[in-house]
Amino acid sequence: MSSDPSDDILAGILRASGRRATPSAEDRDTVLRAAGASWRRAVRARRRRRWVGAIAAGAVVVTLVVSMLGRRPGDGARVVTQASLVRGEVWMLAPEYPAWRRVRAGEPVIAGARLRTAATTGAALSLSDGASIRLRSATTLRFESRNGLRLDSGAVYVDTGAGGNSRPIRVHTEWGTVNDLGTVFEVEWTPGELRVRVREGRIRLERRGEHANVESRAGEELAIDAGGFTQRHEYPTSGGGWAWAEALAVAPQSDDQPLLQFLEWVARETGRQLRFDAADTRARAAAVRLHGSPRNLGPLDALSLMLATTDFEYRLEGETEILIRRRHPESG
Repeated sequence: MSSDPSDDILAGILRASGRRATPSAEDRDTVLRAAGASWRRAVRARRRRRWVGAIAAGAVVVTLVVSMLGRRPGDGARVVTQASLVRGEVWMLAPEYPAWRRVRAGEPVIAGARLRTAATTGAALSLSDGASIRLRSATTLRFESRNGLRLDSGAVYVDTGAGGNSRPIRVHTEWGTVNDLGTVFEVEWTPGELRVRVREGRIRLERRGEHANVESRAGEELAIDAGGFTQRHEYPTSGGGWAWAEALAVAPQSDDQPLLQFLEWVARETGRQLRFDAADTRARAAAVRLHGSPRNLGPLDALSLMLATTDFEYRLEGETEILIRRRHPESG
């Protein structure tokens, strides 16, 4: 028996019309071809209608997301940030969710949501004004508002100085609030101890109870114990202590951007000074345009990748500088 549905259609038509003269093979083939073509047109039409329906459903989803992003304070759920880079398992508990669920890169985070990272994972979040918030492994954090965070455990890295247009961010803890005064800093909270490390700019720590407020500047660490005793130490702005935050840095779009701009990003993310071996080397870096963008690479790994396509190379000078120079042919 033929598997072509048009055969069954033709057979039904012939039975309904009674006995007739047997058609020639040529006539039968012509009828079958016509019936088959009609059948295929009908199938294609149904498929097009299904695709149109699916596209329309997708358009509804897009509209819902855009509407959420456009809500103002007081309009209900309000997006405060977006997960720009997720490594491993990161979980979110939003006010309307009955349970924790996995966070995907690019997903919006609304006011009132809590984020939790696993013991070996972290997350980077980007705000619309250019600020960056990064969560270390084993961290639980709540977004109380667009610029208010509550750190329940672990560590958070805040950078509001990159674009110059970011609003200050406040990090609340059980023992006090860290106020951002245009800076890059890390807050680490563990049972019995609060530590604040300043990489750039300065912060003000508002203490609870009768303890006086205290300010700290770049290159310093404040350590507060359960008794309220505060110690101030020097803390380097580069090196291994910042490695976890550097690993979560999100590289800027560098395609067709000046090499110098990318070099400045690497220097800032690693807390190092950028130095050139000659004035014309810097001028050349400002003129060279990059092609392609590094994805999910730390700043130094991204630097190695991007310089491989140029005639530049770099060398780390201790823990504080990055030296950029033209590559000699023999070092090729």
